[in-house]
Amino acid sequence: MYQCRFQQEFLFRDAKQEAGLEHCQAYSWERIYFHINVALSAVSLAKVAHHLDRPIEQRGAFSIADIRTRYTNESQVKRIFSMCGFDLQQAKIKILWEKINNFGKRAA
Repeated sequence: MYQCRFQQEFLFRDAKQEAGLEHCQAYSWERIYFHINVALSAVSLAKVAHHLDRPIEQRGAFSIADIRTRYTNESQVKRIFSMCGFDLQQAKIKILWEKINNFGKRAA
């Protein structure tokens, strides 16, 4: 029960900060309700998409900001390394890959 409460808090936090939950300017209840559903569903789907291929033991705290940071880092590193002609399969790059991808993430 206690864990579910925090999952709900994280869901609302991410929806407010990253999915625009508070940015609706509609006046009708149906449109406001739709906006809330879309924002909360987007965060939930992002969580599912991120954790889908991981075992339950490896699923940690989830923040959309951290996931966005990780995927942005990965994209930028691949782009820069490909422009420089580096091979991503080199041993030194594989060792540093997680550290590079997690650069700038919030502490959980």
